[in-house]
Amino acid sequence: MTETAQFDILIFGAGIAGLSTAYAANMAGLKTAVIDQNNPGSGASGTPIALVNPATGRKAKKTWNAEVCLTYTKQLLEKIAIFSENRFFIENGVIRPALDKKLAEGMYNTFIQSTWSEGWVEWLAEEEIIARFPGLKCINGGVWVPKALTVSMNEFILALYQYLKTRGVVFFLNRRFQTDSGVPFIASCDSIKIEADIVIHCIGKEMVDHPDWKLLPLHPVKGQTLKLKLSECLQFKSSVSSLGYIAQSPNNDRTIVLGSTYEHQFDHLQPDTNGEKYLMNRLHKTLPDIYDYCQERTGWAGVRVTVPDKKPVVGKHPEIDNLYTLTALGSKGLILGPFLGKLLIDFITDQGRIPDIFSIERLFG
Repeated sequence: MTETAQFDILIFGAGIAGLSTAYAANMAGLKTAVIDQNNPGSGASGTPIALVNPATGRKAKKTWNAEVCLTYTKQLLEKIAIFSENRFFIENGVIRPALDKKLAEGMYNTFIQSTWSEGWVEWLAEEEIIARFPGLKCINGGVWVPKALTVSMNEFILALYQYLKTRGVVFFLNRRFQTDSGVPFIASCDSIKIEADIVIHCIGKEMVDHPDWKLLPLHPVKGQTLKLKLSECLQFKSSVSSLGYIAQSPNNDRTIVLGSTYEHQFDHLQPDTNGEKYLMNRLHKTLPDIYDYCQERTGWAGVRVTVPDKKPVVGKHPEIDNLYTLTALGSKGLILGPFLGKLLIDFITDQGRIPDIFSIERLFG
C-alpha cells in the first residue's frame, strides 16, 4: 500500500542552499519536505570549517548587501545554537594581510572606495598587523574584518537539520526517488509518494548533469581543504584570508583548516597529495613558521558548481512552471545562502523579487 504525503514545497538537497531555503519556507508557514540521497551536508557544504566573510576576493571586495546578509546568517546561527552540544561558530574576525605591494595597493583602493557601515572593516598598517597577529606575513598593510564569523560546518548543518525537524519540516534521506514533473510534482520511493505544488533544486554538483538544468552554463569545481592539528595554538584568535583561508576551529584552539584549492579539471573526488602540497605552500607564504607546530594533517574534498560570472543563481526555471533553484553559491555559501533562501521563498510567495545580479534570466540575456 502506497502512502501519499502532500506538501507546499519540496526541496531536493540538504546542504547550505537546501536547508537555508527550507528554513525560509518554514518561517513563511509553508508545509515543507526535503529529499537528499545522502545525509545533510554530504556534498560541498560538508567542508570542515568555513568563514562568513563579507570582504572577499583578492582585493577584499565588499560582498553584495554584506551587512544585511552577515547579520541574517548570524541570527540563524544564534537561533539554532541550542541544538548543538558544542560551540560551532565564533565572531573572531578575519584578517586579510597583503603579501606584496601591488596587492596592498589594490586592497587599499578597494577599501577606500567601498561604503562600509561603521565598525565593519578597518585598514591596518603593516606594523599594526605584525604586532596584533604575531607570525603573520604582511607587506604594506591589510584589511581587518572584525565582524566576520568562523563556523564548524558539520555541526552547523546538523544543528539546522535538528531545528527544522522540530519545526515540522519532513526529511527523506539516504534514498533515491523517481520523479514525475507536473502540477503537482510527484516523487516516489518504495511505498511513499510525495506530491508538491512547488519544487526547488538545491543539489549542487548534481545540477550539472540533471536533464532539467542542461540550459544553465554550470561548471563543477573541486575544492580541497586540509585540517591541521597543532602542538601549540596560534598567537592570535582570528581567522585569516590570504591565498585561500586559514580558519581557526570554534571549539579547539589547536585546530586550523586550510582552504581551498580550485580545480577545474579533476579525475577523482578524493583529497590527494597535490592538493595538500598546494595548501601547505600557501600556508607557508602567510604563516612561515607554521611547520614547527604541525602534528597531524587530514584532507577533505568536495565539488561545487559555478557559472561564468561566478555569482549565485536564484529563481524559476524558464520552461517548467513549478521548478525553481538556488545554486552556484561558491565560496560565499554561508554569507549569501541563508538570505538568498529567504529571497527565493519571498519571490515564490509573491512577497519580493530576485535581484538582477542573481536571477536566472541574466544567464540568457
